Amino acid sequence: RTTIEEQSEDAAALLEALGAAPAVVVGAGAGAVIALDLQLRHPQLVAATVLVEPPVLALLPEATELLSADRRALETAAGEGRDSLVRLYLSGGLGALAAGAERLPEGLTAPARERPASVVAEIGAPPQWAMPVPRLAEAEPPPAVLVSAGSPALLRAAARELAARYGDEPVEMEGDGPPHLGDPAGVARVALASSPARR
Repeated sequence: RTTIEEQSEDAAALLEALGAAPAVVVGAGAGAVIALDLQLRHPQLVAATVLVEPPVLALLPEATELLSADRRALETAAGEGRDSLVRLYLSGGLGALAAGAERLPEGLTAPARERPASVVAEIGAPPQWAMPVPRLAEAEPPPAVLVSAGSPALLRAAARELAARYGDEPVEMEGDGPPHLGDPAGVARVALASSPARR
């Protein structure tokens, strides 16, 4: 089992060890939540953040029912073993916890199938993040929040809610897939534009 906070602390330690701070941090999915947590916990290490389809479901009251349904589905799949959990996750069969996972190319999901324990450890991390809602306004500079035309409705709603906290709208990227896969050059342009050296 792992948490957003643990991974954020690992990222902080890595940035410090590499002498790479302050850095522009880009994260997709759970990685976006880790990037945001890193920015809130260690602002001195983060020059800017770019958050791709952040699953900040705590901002959406309607996500509660979906998360409950996901929990029931996970409990059923758990009785069939870890491989069943991974199949459920990667098929997009979890409406909240794996929104859009079915869009990932086979080549990217193969390691998850080979090491199902890593997926099982990650599934619950974003919704269990102790999101410091009042502190979200402290993220400086405000994060760039990215979606694409193919972003699942739930992730688009979460991105909209998060961006609105900063008086902004999500940035629409090219393509129908996950923005970091469908338009990696566009994500890189947003990251470069977020860099203090470019502002």
